[in-house]
Amino acid sequence: MGKMQRNKGYIGEHELVGILRDAGVSADRIAQLETDKIRKGDVLVADVWKGSVKYGNHVPQFIYDAKENGEEMLFLRKIARKSRGYKWLVCMDLDFFLEKFL
Repeated sequence: MGKMQRNKGYIGEHELVGILRDAGVSADRIAQLETDKIRKGDVLVADVWKGSVKYGNHVPQFIYDAKENGEEMLFLRKIARKSRGYKWLVCMDLDFFLEKFL
């Protein structure tokens, strides 16, 4: 991973942690170098949930289109090939998450 990618990831993780903390949610970045990747993920939320942060132009536009169309949650599942069984995922607006689930 290049320095620019690391910096971009750090910025996104740091921004998210700040938003969560401002909302009264315990949140911390998981530093991969310090943990030797034992605790996978980018952030630890409420001392329970590990989350990954995707921050950049590679985030698919259809996720934002669903939000603009009024959907509160987006359910996603990749079609399985061969023996891979992909699980369903849920994507939601951060404000909706903070309001409804915490």
